Amino acid sequence: MKDTGDIEERLKKLQKYSLDNEAKRKIMQKLSSPPMSSKKKLRLLPIIAIMSFFSIILILALPFLPGTDKNEPHNYAEPGPLEFIAPAGKYFTKNSRQTVFGLEGKVALLMNDFVAKDNRRVAKLFIYFWGDSDSLVDMPYEVKAMNTYGEELTLSTGTLSKPLNNEDAQTLTKFQAFPNEGEWKLSFYVNEELYGEFTVDVLPAFASTANYTLLDSPLEMNIGEESEITIESSTKEKEEILVELLNEDGKVLSENYFIHSHGGYNSSITFHHYNGELLFPYEGTWTLRIDGEKTSSFTN
Repeated sequence: MKDTGDIEERLKKLQKYSLDNEAKRKIMQKLSSPPMSSKKKLRLLPIIAIMSFFSIILILALPFLPGTDKNEPHNYAEPGPLEFIAPAGKYFTKNSRQTVFGLEGKVALLMNDFVAKDNRRVAKLFIYFWGDSDSLVDMPYEVKAMNTYGEELTLSTGTLSKPLNNEDAQTLTKFQAFPNEGEWKLSFYVNEELYGEFTVDVLPAFASTANYTLLDSPLEMNIGEESEITIESSTKEKEEILVELLNEDGKVLSENYFIHSHGGYNSSITFHHYNGELLFPYEGTWTLRIDGEKTSSFTN
């Protein structure tokens, strides 16, 4: 035990304002406490070592524990595709001559099937409205679209015109291209009020290569029947091009020569069209090799 007599004498000689009696007592008690024995220190060392060992193991294993990797997918529930309440659009005959698509007696489009990322089929569209002509003609309209993943875009805006034949208002317009395939809901507004809406299926983007693009979708062709299709090219004119149909295994099932039909300008870009026939013997995954260039895989 430490000799505390000298320290106690020094504390008594301190000025009164330096330490009170309680503070002096605590200091003396601390100095009088026996130090930890070497045996106790030795007994604690294994415990400290074990705790340190497991702490290191935990730190090393932490990145490999489930849910600790930032790049590891979490098991959070992803929101599913939207389900539209709007009815699916249907084809019906207008004035016994024209086939249109939409809601009979309400609103419809004179159109071909829409194709993702294609500006050609949406470049010239008629929209027909039925109802009260006085409340439709000269009114502003807007067409909006939404897909099943909540992606939205405005397809067209303008003013409705007088009817042409067997409708109450109409407009000639063009749409913005659909960015993706799948189901889209079209909403038609007149004077900022929802007038009608229906859904339409947008086909996958046309098969293409660096210099050639099909202008027809395999999903529009009948299985087992030869279909006349058009291929557009941005390269120099050729008399003919070879088109090969490859199955999923890369085997060539057919070879056809497409003949140059005509050329022209589109937005100051020269193009050439080639016409020929293709036959898909069954439903499957395919690739086309056009003039030596391969498309990406597609289904029919």
